[in-house]
Amino acid sequence: MKTLKYGLLVVLLTLISSCQPPVVFSEPQPVDEPKLVAIPKAYQGIYWCETDSISLIIEEQVIATQKKFESQLTLEEVKANPNLSFENATLHSKELNKSFPAKLKGEIITSEITITDTLYASSTQNVLKLYKGHLILSSPIEQGAWGVTIISLKSADALSITKAALPENLDAIERITPVSRVKDLESENIIQIQISPSRAEFNQILSQGLLFDGSCVDFDRIYPISIMPL
Repeated sequence: MKTLKYGLLVVLLTLISSCQPPVVFSEPQPVDEPKLVAIPKAYQGIYWCETDSISLIIEEQVIATQKKFESQLTLEEVKANPNLSFENATLHSKELNKSFPAKLKGEIITSEITITDTLYASSTQNVLKLYKGHLILSSPIEQGAWGVTIISLKSADALSITKAALPENLDAIERITPVSRVKDLESENIIQIQISPSRAEFNQILSQGLLFDGSCVDFDRIYPISIMPL
């Protein structure tokens, strides 16, 4: 378990909540494909990513990741920070509007902090579709802008999560669908692309591995051991 200072934890949570994806779609993908009513049982379970020490929980209506950190602060640091308070074995952060179980040993306050990132819940605006054996998750960024993540079963005991990544060469994408570029004002480097593929165009992008081929995180199933087929 990693140990983080409080300031680093605030930065990490801020980045998680505000990070813009490098590839933005104008609509949930693929278009003209129905939304899922429930996540197939073949995907449901608890998974573990050894590389990043992240657990993945998939239920009928929820997909979420969890990562645990240990935060250590001195009692003096907590007293000097107006955003922090320690009382009744609880560390409270006004800045994050969260409370965490904590222990005081000598002058050191140690707290185990679990960061939960809900990728999908049926009660949110996120859109989940089943397409060619993949779960396609579209998450709203702003009006007319969606980030897309693909969850794929690699075997009965493993799956992968892949987010659309900015390709080095846009020519192959542009041969399929028009591309709008967003550039950094100082360096003129492309920092984001925006596309509006049709269902057939999305299928080409997916099957050719043009956007969903690089940034992949692998998870191994830890529960249940036996699963039902799709």
